[in-house]
Amino acid sequence: MLRWFGIDLHKNFFQVCILDESGRVLEESRHSMSPSAVDSFRCGLTTSDTVVMEASALAWPMYDLLNGRAGRVIVVDPYRTKLICQSRITTDRLSALRLAQLAQDKHLAEVWVPDAETRAMRELVGFRQQLTKISTKMSNISGNLSRCEGLRSADPGERLVGTASEERAMIGECARDIKEAVAQKEQLVEAVFAQRVLGDPRALSLLRVPGVGPYAAIVVLAAAGDIKRFGSAKQFASYTGMVPRVHISGEASYSGGITKAGRRELRHALIQAAWAALKTDRRLAAFFGKLALRRGEGKAIVAVARKLAVRIWHLLTEGTADGLMAGAALQRKVHRLLSASSAGNAKPGRGSAGKVLAKIAALGIPTNNVVQEQALCT
Repeated sequence: MLRWFGIDLHKNFFQVCILDESGRVLEESRHSMSPSAVDSFRCGLTTSDTVVMEASALAWPMYDLLNGRAGRVIVVDPYRTKLICQSRITTDRLSALRLAQLAQDKHLAEVWVPDAETRAMRELVGFRQQLTKISTKMSNISGNLSRCEGLRSADPGERLVGTASEERAMIGECARDIKEAVAQKEQLVEAVFAQRVLGDPRALSLLRVPGVGPYAAIVVLAAAGDIKRFGSAKQFASYTGMVPRVHISGEASYSGGITKAGRRELRHALIQAAWAALKTDRRLAAFFGKLALRRGEGKAIVAVARKLAVRIWHLLTEGTADGLMAGAALQRKVHRLLSASSAGNAKPGRGSAGKVLAKIAALGIPTNNVVQEQALCT
């Protein structure tokens, strides 16, 4: 007998609704998130069952557990599923029921399920973003305390506004200590990013794109996963959310701001890479300058980032793209990558640079070992 399971996941429990072929509710139950309860539910599945759940942090491990037992396990987009349902009443029971009904009617906004390696990279990117937020908060606290401490007059010994209290001094000291601790962890995380890039030919090849460093390379691979799932460069650019909104109805046509669809960290990383690319790529700098005069710098830098996304798609799918960095500039970038991978230890010498040059040559990138390796070690 065919069955459709709708699962509403939570931290401590998950709600289940089961429908039969006629759409009748067979069972509604709530299960604990304990390993024994999850395993008991898993053992009750058969190969004729279809299981549906919304994408979340808990959805991926649950997918791995159920995928071997059920005939099909589907993860759906929560936002698009909410638009399809168009309901103002939401409970755990109704959410599970709607998921099961959508699965039976085949009205699902299914999402791509990342593999374990891609999930690990996403976790690393997320952790690095959290460290950056903490460091920024501590810097803001220290800056605010410094401004509140008092404005100095021309006389170094005189102040116009009061002095810092003991409480402010304690807060400032704690903020500085936290920022220093976070800076040490950030250095370790940057080393992990560098090591991942050096060990992944795809990430290493992305360094050929102007402005793309180790962080942006890992973000692209973590967000896109299998780049071949995007049939064209336009589809990948649309996934980044850096394409304009379009509304056409009858004779009315409207084009608005960017959609901001897809993963936010990918869009931010590409925009940061675009700013860096302006310093090394003359064609992109000229394009940015002309567009900025007409549309402003904000829209111009988004257009540059979209061009980088197109280059990235062509590079990862076809092995080549327009506007890639030359050998010498690429090797200087790799040399900085080697320094970051050592996490503050001794600078890499000729031997380490030679190994990376061999990796670059294996990717089909022309190199001049004698001249460029000397440039690396100076």
